Amino acid sequence: MRCFGYIHSAALAGAALSALFAYRPALASDIPEAGVLLSPQRIESENPLDDKPSRDYVGMPVGGWMLYPTILIGGVYDDNVFQTKTNRKGAGGVRFRPSLIAEDNNGIHKTQVYGFGDIRIYPSYSTANVFEGRAGVAHVWQVDRDLEFRIQGDYTRRQDPGGSGGVNAFGVTTYSKPQASNAFTGTVSVQKSFNAFFVGLGGSVSRLIYDSSNTGNLAYTNTLRLLSGVSPLAIQQTPSRNGAASSVTGRIGMFVTPSIYGFVDSTGNIRRYDSGLWNSDGYRFVAGLGTSNLGLVKGEIYAGYQ
Repeated sequence: MRCFGYIHSAALAGAALSALFAYRPALASDIPEAGVLLSPQRIESENPLDDKPSRDYVGMPVGGWMLYPTILIGGVYDDNVFQTKTNRKGAGGVRFRPSLIAEDNNGIHKTQVYGFGDIRIYPSYSTANVFEGRAGVAHVWQVDRDLEFRIQGDYTRRQDPGGSGGVNAFGVTTYSKPQASNAFTGTVSVQKSFNAFFVGLGGSVSRLIYDSSNTGNLAYTNTLRLLSGVSPLAIQQTPSRNGAASSVTGRIGMFVTPSIYGFVDSTGNIRRYDSGLWNSDGYRFVAGLGTSNLGLVKGEIYAGYQ
């Protein structure tokens, strides 16, 4: 459990514990839903600070760009800072969340450059410190009112302070250092409207690379060899978890009211890992309803098969 000393905080997903070599890399989470890119969206400039209370926020004009910098500083407490099954350790610390969004919008072209950071410092357990971040650029080209192109490149740095290997049957942690990964993602989409109808095609590619997890701890690796019978060299490195994935989505829809639309879409995806052990192909068919401008509500609800 983590407690934060400020209101605006992002929810954190915990890593699941698993037996030695019994996990499957979760690369799918690093691929943005192409269907989201194909949802009808307005190109008007929006102040990303508008959701903050107590004052009227405006951007900082620099040349033809508007800059929106923020920083949140607060306290954090984690009652299981290493995410272990036993021998839990609690620690308090400081959390920093800086961000910067730069936007250029002339009505036909809209470009956003963004960067976000999430830093958690635990003075009593420096090995549990977390340094995460995200940066990228997104561009929208509205050729005319019924034809729109979108493209985005994104880099995400993630870190799990307790490692993601978990505990094997002997109670030995398979990864004793933080597991950090770098995700590189590119997405592109095009959407065409015909009065109340719209069609779209989008795709994404993603490459996930984990840092080496060599512990460099002789006592740890010898214990692991003794209890598990597995060579430490076989589990200290993580190349088998590195991989790439791609997806393509086609969508058709129709506005049933000025603010609500119905849609159906189909997605195909391919996942390839460096080890070749978990390669897979998949597909999905869904249908649902969505809204692009219904007061404060914006989103989609759908059901389907995959």
